Amino acid sequence: MDKNKNTHNNEKDIKSFLFLNDSWKNDTKTKVDKNGRILLPMEVRKKLNVKTDDVFVVRIIDEEIHLVNIKKVIKEAQDFFSNYIPQGASPVEELMKARKAEVEKDNKEWQ
Repeated sequence: MDKNKNTHNNEKDIKSFLFLNDSWKNDTKTKVDKNGRILLPMEVRKKLNVKTDDVFVVRIIDEEIHLVNIKKVIKEAQDFFSNYIPQGASPVEELMKARKAEVEKDNKEWQ
């Protein structure tokens, strides 16, 4: 009788896991070849609009491999740093102004 109770609990646990963690429905199997390459299956490439020569950043998070499109990484960095730029300021113009001041200072020292 205990065995049946454990089996029932295990089935209930499995159903709860599958209900709460439905990400497995999108799982696709692939493997690493002898050169360390991983083939992204066609259905994954189509769903995420991955094209030949797209560049990805490889992140290791909680012992998992995450591939993030470089365009998204750049956008994340821009969004992060935009919080530190005063409204209406142009980082490019500020950099050019600072560089111009350095050049003028160097020119005065060489005269």
